[in-house]
Amino acid sequence: MWEQLDQQIFLFINRTTANPLFDVFFPWWTDFQKSPWFLFMVLPTILLWLFTKTRLKGVLVLVSAVVVASFADFLSGDLVKPLFERARPFRSDIADLVILRGPEQGGFSFPSSHAVDAFALVVIAKQIPMKWQRGPS
Repeated sequence: MWEQLDQQIFLFINRTTANPLFDVFFPWWTDFQKSPWFLFMVLPTILLWLFTKTRLKGVLVLVSAVVVASFADFLSGDLVKPLFERARPFRSDIADLVILRGPEQGGFSFPSSHAVDAFALVVIAKQIPMKWQRGPS
């Protein structure tokens, strides 16, 4: 029952929420972040800008975010995913119904590493006092 509900929800999202712009942009963005141009030009530019605006504090925040996201990614990818062994939709019994918008990648699909990384980054961001934040209410 749960598996059928899960598949129906996935197929609804996969077939009805498609966006031609995002179908092109997000696969490109994923590949771009892994490119030498991003690693040796964009990332150092961001680090330099952060350093000039916030000195060491901004760089430490960024480094902390990278470390926390990397650790969260390790936990979800290497420890939790093997426990659940949930197949990606293109490798499941609904594979012939899936609209694939990029190359087949990755191992198991649960939990989502993107979601785990985003949650870890939000936890880090919440620890950073911002000028516009009010005190505890």
